[in-house]
Amino acid sequence: MNLTNRTFLLESLGVPEGIIDSTELLYKKILSEIQSLDDISEDFEFDLSTNITISDFKLKKISIIIDFVETDQVNEVRFYSMSFHHQSRYEDGKIISKPYSGGIKLSIGIAYPEGTTAEEVKKYFKDEKNDLITSLAHELKHSYDDFKKPVSGLKGITNYFGIQRTNFGIKPISDFLFSLYFTHSIENLVRPSEFATLMNLNKINKKDFYNFITSSEMYNKLKNAYNFSYEGLVNDLKSNIPQIEHLFSYKGWDIPGNDNELIDEFLRIVYVNIVNNTIGKLKELMTENLFEEFLGFIGDKDRIFNSVAKFASRFENREQDFYKYEEKRMKYVSEKMMKKIVKLFAIANDDKKSIKDWELHQKISGKTNETIDRDYKYKLR
Repeated sequence: MNLTNRTFLLESLGVPEGIIDSTELLYKKILSEIQSLDDISEDFEFDLSTNITISDFKLKKISIIIDFVETDQVNEVRFYSMSFHHQSRYEDGKIISKPYSGGIKLSIGIAYPEGTTAEEVKKYFKDEKNDLITSLAHELKHSYDDFKKPVSGLKGITNYFGIQRTNFGIKPISDFLFSLYFTHSIENLVRPSEFATLMNLNKINKKDFYNFITSSEMYNKLKNAYNFSYEGLVNDLKSNIPQIEHLFSYKGWDIPGNDNELIDEFLRIVYVNIVNNTIGKLKELMTENLFEEFLGFIGDKDRIFNSVAKFASRFENREQDFYKYEEKRMKYVSEKMMKKIVKLFAIANDDKKSIKDWELHQKISGKTNETIDRDYKYKLR
């Protein structure tokens, strides 16, 4: 396949020109910079001068923050999150990104056990090249999307952050929340770029494509989302009754008389927290002064807030429908994305040349039980 046709195919699948080569270049610059690391007890920050071009998006400077977290949740160095710093403001019912000025900021979260040395971290960055590069491609695509579409709707972006803020520490729910996040429209925009970068790193040819794609972490996460069912979630929770009862006891809530009632109430509470976290993020994004912080919104702004908040809580008093709705949505979205990724077969070599960790991120990010609500916080007019 000639370069023009390859570029056209990649762009038609949502992979902008230059992102694969740009990501590898960025990784090399980070790897070079991290050689000067000598202390992992505090964050490591540095600025990179770059000449990266992704389609019509030109990056002259990338600021990097490597956040080191010592924790007993791991027994070796682990990369658990990466994020693109999105700066924005509220305006007339929309979120407007800060005007692009030639640079972006990325954060990389690294967890390590007690006794880890800076040399071990340097080795990790070298050994886990492919994992880090594909995650960098993920974040560069987020920054590219932000550049191309600086205006976002409130419903999508508040739900995106509301899901990420919800944390229960009970595996079937953690898996469900991760699938919600993984199949969100904001995340779907980056999947083809992430997978195309991974294919390029592994020099995948057409002969190996099937085994490569079906064994990939990304494809299997999409399959998990595709296979999600409300009934399956309920059955999985039956094996977690002691953990659910412990949560209720810890919070001082009455425990329902039988397991089915307990699971129903627990799933209601999960939805309550998604709603509260979503509306909380909505309020945060729309608040522009102390008056609004303490007294709320007025006029058109109040109308917009209530409209979006009502949409976010539309399954109140029929929470079971939320899970059944998400079952259908995730099946549709994941199938569509799997088909798109399969189309990358066309860019596989013709010759014979041969996130990340959701649960760890949530364990590190904060105390679970203290942040869980039983009732809706926001009383809407």
